[in-house]
Amino acid sequence: MLVNYEKSSIKGGYPSLSHHDPPPIGPFQSPQEGTPSSPIKNRGTLGLAVSPFPYHDTILVSCTQSGTGIPMASLSIDILFDAAIRIQISERSVSLTFTGDAIRIRFPTTRRLAEFLGVPHYYILPYFAMMEEEELITRAERVGILTTAKGSRKMLDLMKEKYSGDISRIIPPDLFNKIAK
Repeated sequence: MLVNYEKSSIKGGYPSLSHHDPPPIGPFQSPQEGTPSSPIKNRGTLGLAVSPFPYHDTILVSCTQSGTGIPMASLSIDILFDAAIRIQISERSVSLTFTGDAIRIRFPTTRRLAEFLGVPHYYILPYFAMMEEEELITRAERVGILTTAKGSRKMLDLMKEKYSGDISRIIPPDLFNKIAK
């Protein structure tokens, strides 16, 4: 896959995608200033499809897994919660902490989620910041990432809606029903 840098009416120009080139291997390269059609070659594990947003000075970048043409996961808080549950199911382990009137659920690490979703680790970090702002998770040094009461409710509701059969093999159904109330 080859991305060419072309000048346009959009401030600074925009990259366009050439579909006929196979992805080479190595680090990303940046175009030299003032050289239209300087190639930006994807030499990593990701393929880039870059397109300009009409009437804006914004460039939209969508990533694909190199060589497959399969788009990488579009991330959202809901996707991260879903992925966290699927990781727990695949590992057959859900860690619960009971504190006073709250239940906290251990969330997978950012690196584990990134690996599971097939995205670079740094793509996950802004969503964790958003989840902290929305009081869905809390991070504690040497403890890990835990859901808050609000985050636990979100995770338990999702477990109940989509994964009740799988979760019942990990958490006994009578216990799950009591904590999911």
